Amino acid sequence: MHDALMEFATRWSDGLDLLTEDASAIGDVLTRASCAGVLGANQAAEGLQSIDAGSWQGLHAATLRWAQEQAGEAIER
Repeated sequence: MHDALMEFATRWSDGLDLLTEDASAIGDVLTRASCAGVLGANQAAEGLQSIDAGSWQGLHAATLRWAQEQAGEAIER
């Protein structure tokens, strides 16, 4: 019984080590992705600052039409 319990504990420990290594790699990828997302959002915000009022109205109208189309498709389903 002791040997079986010792083998289980050893395998459990090995599994935790692998999980820790994977978690570190996943964390690194998520960190890089979030940094890229922030940079992209900042670039988008800089671009939006240069849009004049008339363009904003056009963008709003286009967005509203798109949302209405999406809602209509969802209702049809």
